Amino acid sequence: MLNDYHLHFPPVLVSDDEKNLHNAVHRFVEKEIMPVREQIEDDLELQRKIRGLFVDMGLQRLSMPKEYVGEGVRGTLLNALISEALSRGDVGIAVSHMCTGWAWKPAIGGQMKAVLDEFMPKFCGPAAQSACFAITEAGGPHGGGGCGLENSTFKGTKLRTLARFKGNACVLNGSKLWATNSGIADLYCIVCTTDPKLGEDGIVLAYVPKGWPGLSVGPDEHGENYQRECSPMCGKGHSAHGQLWVRAGVPRGKILA
Repeated sequence: MLNDYHLHFPPVLVSDDEKNLHNAVHRFVEKEIMPVREQIEDDLELQRKIRGLFVDMGLQRLSMPKEYVGEGVRGTLLNALISEALSRGDVGIAVSHMCTGWAWKPAIGGQMKAVLDEFMPKFCGPAAQSACFAITEAGGPHGGGGCGLENSTFKGTKLRTLARFKGNACVLNGSKLWATNSGIADLYCIVCTTDPKLGEDGIVLAYVPKGWPGLSVGPDEHGENYQRECSPMCGKGHSAHGQLWVRAGVPRGKILA
């Protein structure tokens, strides 16, 4: 057993290897984040440096598949422990890191070979990478605005970003709001629908890389409105541009429907 582990879980929940990982992240936060935490929110270069250190310690590729030189280490409780440890230093940095994992889950779970083969090697490589899971929309008369769109009881009926299949491509048309890592993401997972009336049966997930024709991001919203509405919840250590627009054709291999 580890003598310096500060939390107490039965072995059936957290293995010694997972405790070692959690301790490593805890020590990283103490050494690299706590001394500069007051500067993180207003220093984009410092945020990039910290994400680069995630690569050095193996945190970026921790949950990525082994066949792409990832570590293949996954677990809900372990993810929660890592998120808690990072949040001690800066909640925005923690949110940014965890949202990259969320964006990858559909591709990994759905075994989307085209997406994995093209983009996963970069996320397991030597450079810092981020991903964006774009769900939230502005809403309207149909309801579902903001985080309400993510309410599972709606079953996709409030989505208004549309996906239309045409030949070997899927054409996306719509916009997203406050998507974490938007603006800095190397890869976007965009949640769409073929028809809101179809509910879950109409949901489409499209993977789009940064710079893709038809994908555009609004200005950084770390201003007065952001300070008032979002910074208390998520901090400024993550990028959350106000608007993300997509009017683009995406190959079928990059689509999960």
